[in-house]
Amino acid sequence: MTIYPRPGSGIDIVVAMDYDTEVVDVRRALVYDILDHDIVVSQPNPPVTHRYLGNQVAMTYLVSENETRIRYGFHGIISDLIDDYTLSSAEKVRAVLLKRVSEPSRFNVRMHFRVKPGIDSDLGVTLNGEQVNVIDISIGGAKIIHHKDHGFKSQSKVKVVVNIDGEQYGLDAQILRVWIPSGSKKVENVSFLAMKFLNLERKAEDHLARKVREIERESRSKEPLF
Repeated sequence: MTIYPRPGSGIDIVVAMDYDTEVVDVRRALVYDILDHDIVVSQPNPPVTHRYLGNQVAMTYLVSENETRIRYGFHGIISDLIDDYTLSSAEKVRAVLLKRVSEPSRFNVRMHFRVKPGIDSDLGVTLNGEQVNVIDISIGGAKIIHHKDHGFKSQSKVKVVVNIDGEQYGLDAQILRVWIPSGSKKVENVSFLAMKFLNLERKAEDHLARKVREIERESRSKEPLF
């Protein structure tokens, strides 16, 4: 069964997703109407301007399944900005018209939420057979520390293994950025490396997502209340 958001429900519009910096631009809106492939939503805050016309975005929303809230989403194109869209109450409002270009499916809007795994978190990364120090990790990728003499280059492909709770998931990754930290002699023989995971299968993705949420919850529970 295909699940769409209902008119009057909230929706998150992922306007931009930067894989290099792992920054996601998400804007909240309200669904006004759904007509086949046309989706009319309220102007989000901050608003979508004319420079976004023709851009592809992701639209995500929560659906109740078996007493659990599941996030679904689909992709669409920003096709028009409407200054005087008429609601059922005859009220005229500003709106955004989107053209749906994909079918709804489970969607993880927080794929780039990063956490720093502790030594006892049972989450690690192996690169070229060597266990590396993880700065932070998300479903989208990881930042690690490695020895300079490995000679990794930006945009090259590497093989990695993500170790989660004793299970190993082998996958390909693309190096996005390599940089050398400055100002400390203690790290003069190492470099930092940011990578994007390319072929994370559903089982591995689900396991990593659960682990990221677990680490996030544990981190928040240790924060002072005041």
